[in-house]
Amino acid sequence: MGSDSERKPASNPLLIQQRKRNRPMNSSSSTISTKPASKRLRTSQNLFGPQPVAFPLLERSTNGARRGDRTEGAEQHPDAPRDVLLSLVGGVPIPAALMRAEGFVVPSKQSLELLRRKVCDELRRDPHNSDASVLDEISKMASSDEIARLLSIRGWWSPSLLELFVTTKVVRLSLSASLSSIFDVGRFVGVFFRQGSFSRLSSLSLGGVQISEEHISQLRLLPCLVCLDLSAAGLTTNHLLHLITHGPTLRDLNISSNPAINDDARIPLSALPNLTALHESLEFLNHRHERYCVSIPEGYVQDPRAVPSLTIPNLRKNLELHRRCNRDITTEGSKVTLVDRLMRILCGRVADERIMKRVGKA
Repeated sequence: MGSDSERKPASNPLLIQQRKRNRPMNSSSSTISTKPASKRLRTSQNLFGPQPVAFPLLERSTNGARRGDRTEGAEQHPDAPRDVLLSLVGGVPIPAALMRAEGFVVPSKQSLELLRRKVCDELRRDPHNSDASVLDEISKMASSDEIARLLSIRGWWSPSLLELFVTTKVVRLSLSASLSSIFDVGRFVGVFFRQGSFSRLSSLSLGGVQISEEHISQLRLLPCLVCLDLSAAGLTTNHLLHLITHGPTLRDLNISSNPAINDDARIPLSALPNLTALHESLEFLNHRHERYCVSIPEGYVQDPRAVPSLTIPNLRKNLELHRRCNRDITTEGSKVTLVDRLMRILCGRVADERIMKRVGKA
């Protein structure tokens, strides 16, 4: 009799309630599972690979409000352990220590008051930045963006100060006045090369700073970059290839005073579909009449898509038109060679016209 009673399911209401609490969270529930963190972590890894991706800023609370809006960083779930953050994968908790080990930026619950105090303490370590009136002004500022603007104008940025703003809501940032021979440029831009770093930054100025291809490639993790100033930065056409990752967001680009940029720049610039303002010296565009015929008369092909259907005499006729402007163009060769040659000329002409429209010169 005793063995039969042991096999019967428990009917105690308290036990049933406890079992319900131990069940994993489903899609319609707003509570978190009480399974051990190690088991929940293994579930996340099995489904989505060995590197858990967590963005706590997007986690919603039970009342529908976006969590993390009341502080500069993200908040934890009220029922989660202190060292666990929620991910987007069904609310799966990810230990903060593991996220840091994998290289992710873990937003901290840093208040504005704490940020102001840390900035002032950092500035007091440098005797050139210890202006009491300015420090008092910083201690009264109402947002992290105001503090960043003052540091940009004064030229007081340092790698350690940038570290304090990694998880803040800074929108505009200028490092032009702060970079000097004392600091390595890589120490500054390396702060941006982290998942989740400066996730609200929309405007960045590096004008007048000599940057390498490696440095500009470290900007590719900035998700909301709209305005970028790279004037007089020693850029080449290869530098611009690293900006293609910002195609969905980038609208204003300043690449003026970079003489090493040549006519090949039309390739990466054409890959920025949302670009509405382009500031450049226009050297290669100003001399485009020396590379092909800019104003094609009636009776000649302007659309590159029509080139493959042309006969050999018509191909040579069109190439001869452009040869009048550029003596390097030849009209000899097979049909495949002639088609390829004319296609390159007309495609380059179309790309140049698009760029001219964006800079308001067309």
